[in-house]
Amino acid sequence: MKSHTFAAQHRIAAVVLTVVLAVTAVFSQTLVASAADENVYCKQMGGGYCTLASATMMLRSKGKLEKMSGWTSITQQTLKSTAWINGAGLRHSFTYKGMSVSYGDFSKSDNKSTLIAMLKKHPEGVEIYERALPHAIFLTRYDKATDTFYCADPALTASERTLASSYLRHVSKSTKAATVQKDIVNGLDSYWYISRYNEEKATAYDSGDLPQNNTTVKTEPSAPSNTETQPAEETKPAEQTKPAEETKPVEETKPAKETEPAEQTQPVDKPEQTVPDSEAVKPDTGDTDGVQDDSVVKQNSSDQIAVGDDTDGGIVSDGSEPVEPDSDALQIKFDTVKSFGDVSFSDVRPGDWFYSSVQAAYEMGLMSGLSSSEFGVNGEVTIAQTVTVAARIYASNASYMGYQIPDFKPAEGEAWYTPYAEYAYEKGIIGTKYYSLMQTAPDQIADRGEYAEILSGALPEEALPAINSVPDGSISDVDINTNTGKAIYKLYRAGVLAGGTDGLYRPESSIKRSEVAAIVSRMADSDLRVAL
Repeated sequence: MKSHTFAAQHRIAAVVLTVVLAVTAVFSQTLVASAADENVYCKQMGGGYCTLASATMMLRSKGKLEKMSGWTSITQQTLKSTAWINGAGLRHSFTYKGMSVSYGDFSKSDNKSTLIAMLKKHPEGVEIYERALPHAIFLTRYDKATDTFYCADPALTASERTLASSYLRHVSKSTKAATVQKDIVNGLDSYWYISRYNEEKATAYDSGDLPQNNTTVKTEPSAPSNTETQPAEETKPAEQTKPAEETKPVEETKPAKETEPAEQTQPVDKPEQTVPDSEAVKPDTGDTDGVQDDSVVKQNSSDQIAVGDDTDGGIVSDGSEPVEPDSDALQIKFDTVKSFGDVSFSDVRPGDWFYSSVQAAYEMGLMSGLSSSEFGVNGEVTIAQTVTVAARIYASNASYMGYQIPDFKPAEGEAWYTPYAEYAYEKGIIGTKYYSLMQTAPDQIADRGEYAEILSGALPEEALPAINSVPDGSISDVDINTNTGKAIYKLYRAGVLAGGTDGLYRPESSIKRSEVAAIVSRMADSDLRVAL
């Protein structure tokens, strides 16, 4: 009887234990996901604000965990007056609504263990920063069972995603999630975290007893003395995208004289730094002598580019509505770095179908004329010029996202295009095939297929979302199973390429500089892309 009683009691205890464990598990999951509220996450309010947006999410998450009634009112705009230095970036330390934020550097010896320990101590999450891009994101949690870090990337979407799928993935050349995560973690440079929470002050702010924005910055005793600042950048990444439409880098360079980046304008002036560098993380601006360095064109949507009679064919949509853009899509609008009013090209006149395209490409610093009086609209482009344009687009997008770019100045004795070739190869814009051509036949005329293939790598996937339905096989002279074919279909679907109604692209034909200008401008300004 005792044995039966004991067995029964044992079964009851087991059931109770199971229930307790289940409840504990649910409670634990609730804590882990406590910050996973759509109102916690946000996208950065513009290029260069990734650090501010990530800090905003971290403070919202803390406010939510502490049950602050006004945590949803924490925004990038309200935080900016306290935590931001114009022309510099996010402060290393500041206090906002009773929450003190401090800054630290990774030792590089074991970043993963540091992150796991930080997340255990700070369940609201921490902001991490990668100087190589540069870019900052909000790290939300770590799942030990799957060895996965999660985050919210303000450059992509206002939602949680794996660390390996964030914009920081671009520091890795791997496509394997585990390896990408490892590369990201090992490459991290610094972080922000909430070092102190003053419940009394937080309550006072919530009740309205104190102003909503504390403009006095308090430097926490525990904040590192490191004076290095970080780009308040966002990231973007942008990554690579391809020139669209007619395919050839309209480079401003023709092997010899026409082009070097030197002609390519200086980046837009940045605000003067008004505070010591040690107090903020400032954006990397790079050297101003490079091709279109720090800028991008903000083109008017009214300057729609229509590839008119000058094109020799294109693809036709299947008649369906434009595809809904991916939620991760990046809207691009490069800044203007020079004035088109300063030049007078005899072959570019108002009324020409390519006028606005040439103007946009020139103002963005992506193309120049063959001379001060001629753009060369009917000229062809070489492989070197195509790679150069692709590199400039990639670099301009990086600058648009707030990242540092090279000056592209060749070393003594180097060809003008060498820095572009090295940069394009290093960033994955081109592979071994075109890198070899840059060494052996840089002056070879590029055909429409080659141009599309090279340009397609100048922007990240997020920057080339599909807006057109172009079924496989609908371009009769393009094999979608080849690298060139994939690039052509990709650019048509993204609205970068456009053309006639005969269903042909003519990938082996040469491409004109006027067509290149149309493609380049569409790459650089999402508003100029064409819905078929």
